[in-house]
Amino acid sequence: MPFGSPLVPRTSKGDFMHMIKLPMNIAVMVIGGMDYSNCSAIPKLTTFMITFGVMNSLVGLISFWFNIPDDMKEKEAIKKASESNAHILNALSLFQLAFLGVAIWGFSQVAPYIGDFPAGPDGCESGVFLCGFISSAIPTAIVAFMVFYGLVLLVKKSLGMEVALPWEEAPATAVENKDGANAV
Repeated sequence: MPFGSPLVPRTSKGDFMHMIKLPMNIAVMVIGGMDYSNCSAIPKLTTFMITFGVMNSLVGLISFWFNIPDDMKEKEAIKKASESNAHILNALSLFQLAFLGVAIWGFSQVAPYIGDFPAGPDGCESGVFLCGFISSAIPTAIVAFMVFYGLVLLVKKSLGMEVALPWEEAPATAVENKDGANAV
């Protein structure tokens, strides 16, 4: 399917994976909006929930509208195809980075109350706390894992070890023996 053609019918599983998060995002926005003043212990939690839901929904809708693949190799090929494609992908990347910043901000709001999990602190409804906690903890944990993985790769590279990123071709490890067959 061509990149950036919103009127092309969606047929693959990957096309709809961008939209699978939409019901969860709407639920987060609704809970944050309906219970806007029901969390006096964490006053900015409901603001985070609404912002998180809007930003995550927009990322999914933009990815669906412009038919942006999840595969890094395909994204790089799309960037090389035209300058306008590169601008759209770069704008989406900046938007996703801002989304991660919002998620980390939300986690900074709920982190002092982790000990009160799952009921939440006094003055905050448990549903609001749980929704805010889960929607901020998952992206924050993913970012923490990515930073840890990046540090591991950096240490491996500094020690002179061969490092292959997941979206790059793995280096060939086969060695030919005397018969011309590959041996590992």
